[in-house]
Amino acid sequence: MLKPGSFVHWRECPSHLEKFSRTQVLEIQDGWMRLGGFSNWISLDQLEAVQPTQIERNRCNAYNSPITGEIV
Repeated sequence: MLKPGSFVHWRECPSHLEKFSRTQVLEIQDGWMRLGGFSNWISLDQLEAVQPTQIERNRCNAYNSPITGEIV
């Protein structure tokens, strides 16, 4: 289950934004999610949960942004 702090891959990310397609969920509202680095809301059905990489973990620790909803 996705919740704020979960890492996701935006499957339908526009090609010019592809390098930002892996990001963290910031906010959830009625099946829509706001992702880190994006101002618009993305539908839940366009996202899939992913494990954060070590680099992403280090970045979150540096910015005090907790990771939640990890896949086990």
